[in-house]
Amino acid sequence: MMSDRHTDEVGVPMDVAGGEGWVRAPSSVSSEIVRRVDEALRHMYGPKMLAPNGDPVGELIHIMLTQNTSDANSDRTYAALRSAYSSWEAVAAASPSEIAEVIRMGGLADIKAARIIEVLSRIEADYGCISLDAIDSMNDDEAFDYLTSLPGVGPKTAACVLLFALGRPVFPVDTHVHRVANRIGLVDTKQPAKTQEELGAVVPEDIVYQLHMNMVAHGRRTCRARRPKCEECALRDECAWAIAASCKAGDKGVSEESVAERVAEGGRA
Repeated sequence: MMSDRHTDEVGVPMDVAGGEGWVRAPSSVSSEIVRRVDEALRHMYGPKMLAPNGDPVGELIHIMLTQNTSDANSDRTYAALRSAYSSWEAVAAASPSEIAEVIRMGGLADIKAARIIEVLSRIEADYGCISLDAIDSMNDDEAFDYLTSLPGVGPKTAACVLLFALGRPVFPVDTHVHRVANRIGLVDTKQPAKTQEELGAVVPEDIVYQLHMNMVAHGRRTCRARRPKCEECALRDECAWAIAASCKAGDKGVSEESVAERVAEGGRA
């Protein structure tokens, strides 16, 4: 389950011109480059296999509960909600204050409770019951558009529901994926939604889940918002942020000209 938390972002410290590598994000990143990133991260964090849970409503509510809390805490909060109510219809019929008490441990309880009722009620109004079985007959774009039409459901949440619940090859971008993608130069974007739009168009379907999970792991463990562990990163020789920081610090006499040469040769020193 992915977290909805946001952390402080640290941008690329300087803009370095490049050629065929990915030091400066091109207007359209190739699938070949994305596969190279995936392969490097697979070596760092291992292969990942998707096992869709088949419960899009549950996934949607669970993700809503992850906002501003840890994954472990959101798991406990979700379990408490499911234990307290026998069905989603029962949740929708409860008062916001009742639900808020049940989910209090997850933080922002009053806001989340109201939003959960709003979303469940909207689904029930649309389909006559609280079920998202209808999106099975939709293509990915149609299902994504419907989910993002729900109150408070953004692109990342919609993509997570489609990927984790239904196994659809839709690439979610959270704050970690957004930071990593910009640092290594796959994109040059200001908002996760734009990063998701750009990467979603080029990430090969067979690596969507693995790349997402490993980019999240990379952002949490290595390419952290503050004090990233560049020396431990398998992508450091092809990373825009690391190379630029190295140039800025005068590390080993690397110049901007040598960076351009490095990139033209495929990104390696």
